[in-house]
Order: sequence, then structure tokens, then C-alpha cells
Amino acid sequence: MAGNTKKTAKKLNVGDGYMALIGKFPLVPISDNNQLMQASSVFSTLTLKLDTLDEGENLYREALGQSIAAYEKRQSRATTSASCPVQLIKDLMAVHGLKQVDLVPQFGSRSLVSEFLNGKRELSKEQIIKLCKRFSLKPESLIPELARAS
Repeated sequence: MAGNTKKTAKKLNVGDGYMALIGKFPLVPISDNNQLMQASSVFSTLTLKLDTLDEGENLYREALGQSIAAYEKRQSRATTSASCPVQLIKDLMAVHGLKQVDLVPQFGSRSLVSEFLNGKRELSKEQIIKLCKRFSLKPESLIPELARAS
């Protein structure tokens, strides 16, 4: 796969700076706050050197900025959906391109997923833990009473 990345980079004529940045922080979707902090640090460093970046480094900076923005948008959507765990999970399913069957490991069965998404069942403590782990959420985002208290 690394060979394909270099081949594509040469087609785009992005240079060695771009490849060095890929080695420092790969351009992949950000999945948690630790990755967000790393990405933000790299982005800030590049922004401070904006006048000296070559074309490839600038392309990398723009793509990293888009990745940061996408993660922050997902997190913002999760925060605004906190008062309704059903809507939050539906939003996360849409963002990640998931179907109900993809959540069976977190719920235990298809029928439990369906019942929750249709508002007929609340989440168990075990389901909350598993969903938080899968989507990098804080438990209070799935417990409306805790979200309102904070």
C-alpha cells in the first residue's frame, strides 16, 4: 500500500515534504481526541510556516484541516444529540455508514438494536459501555440525565 501512496504522490507532484508529513501523521479519518490533539499540533506548526510550505506540504495541510473539521463536526453532532441517545446513535450510524446489523456486537441481537432505535427500549449499562468504546463517546452522551446535569 505504501508503494501506491508514493506512486500517487508522484503523479500529484507533491514532493518529499508531503511524504515526510504523511510519515509524521497519516491522513486518515480522526477517530478520537488523542488523534485530534496530534493532528491539531501538526496543523498549527504548518500554519505558522505557511509562507514557506511547498505545494505538497500545503496540500497536506489543507487535507489535515478538512480531517480535523470533519471530526469536530461529528463531535458537535454527538453533543447536540446528547439529549436523545436514539438520535445520537442514528447520527453516528449515518456518519459511519452503518446498518442496524453492524451494531449487534454492542446490543446483543438485531431485535435489541431495532427496539432501541424505535424508542421501545433504553440502553443497558453494558450497551452504553460498548457503544462508547466503539464511537469514542463519553457515557453521559448516552445518558440524558447526566448530559443535562453537566
